[in-house]
Amino acid sequence: MDGDHLTLNNTVWGFVEVGRGDDLRRRCAPAQAKFVVVREVNGSLTVRFLKFDPALAGLCPADQIVATHTLYRIQRTELAVHDFKRTGFAFGALVVPFKFRLGDNELVTSSTIAPYVGWRMGFLQSTGLTFTPVLSAGLALVPVADPQTSKTETKSALSLSAGLVLGSSKNDQFQAGVLFGKDFANQSDREKDPGVKKPWVSVYIGYNMSSH
Repeated sequence: MDGDHLTLNNTVWGFVEVGRGDDLRRRCAPAQAKFVVVREVNGSLTVRFLKFDPALAGLCPADQIVATHTLYRIQRTELAVHDFKRTGFAFGALVVPFKFRLGDNELVTSSTIAPYVGWRMGFLQSTGLTFTPVLSAGLALVPVADPQTSKTETKSALSLSAGLVLGSSKNDQFQAGVLFGKDFANQSDREKDPGVKKPWVSVYIGYNMSSH
């Protein structure tokens, strides 16, 4: 969760100010408070509050409310039971098992394994889902049909794609989504099989590494 921005949808207790020695009082953050995760170590989050709505500050006792631009600690498991929106960069790896070539309307077995980077959006997280637009680039293994020999060979190509990751707001390690992309094979392969130049669409499964 390093670098993620969170907005609380309910009042949360449990924030302990960093650097106060034996002062382990648990502070209160009102609903709609916004904070950034500075770092995560062994399930312990160090966070810094950016702002909260003064109109909602009364949800917390005045002498126990968190302060902005101050570091606090809270356990990730303790925070997870509350309702919040989470935004920030996401990255990981995805596997595309097949592609539907547009124009040819042809479904081909063409695997791509590639890293991706994206931005996790905050809308609809109350439904338990997360949406992350992503960009990806990696190595593709594409089938190239040679009309002269009637044989199909598997060749390497550069694959570029963009799409949308669908995940769970509670467990975002495993994900699925849809990608639109294009493979860039060498000239001789493109001449043998013009279909390799076609853009494609595919569903995929992925693994998010940014939550670790």
